[in-house]
Amino acid sequence: GKLHGFDDSNSPLPLFDFRAKGVTSISADMHKYGYATKGSSCIMYSSSELRHYQYFVSLSWTGGVYASPTLAGSRAGGVSASTWAVMVHMGEEGYLEVSERIIRTARTIRNGIDEDISELEVIGNPLSSVIAFRSTTPAINIYAVGQALAIRGW
Repeated sequence: GKLHGFDDSNSPLPLFDFRAKGVTSISADMHKYGYATKGSSCIMYSSSELRHYQYFVSLSWTGGVYASPTLAGSRAGGVSASTWAVMVHMGEEGYLEVSERIIRTARTIRNGIDEDISELEVIGNPLSSVIAFRSTTPAINIYAVGQALAIRGW
């Protein structure tokens, strides 16, 4: 959700947020396109009523009643604090800029494969940032292609 939540490039994606009928929750791994530290995730609900179903309460904990908004319980706040700092630093303009660059790069890769590399073909009709492709000829080992890309920093 983070990438296309800030995508302002006339994306062909259908609605996928709370405006779409039936969407009641959205989860996001902030360490991916949110540029935050690994382990930072969030979940949002379309209403506070739905959020109440997430709460965890244990009456049998030896220390008394244990209640938490998650099963993970208490965690250090460093990851949350650093995530907040990154989001404030990036701001909406920063996320718009990198989202547009990511989508533009994905489209360039797709067009490059479609137009210039007849030995490869794009699988499906990718609308976002993930481009899956395969070899069209047995002479090309797709794993070798992956290794060559890795050597070049991909």
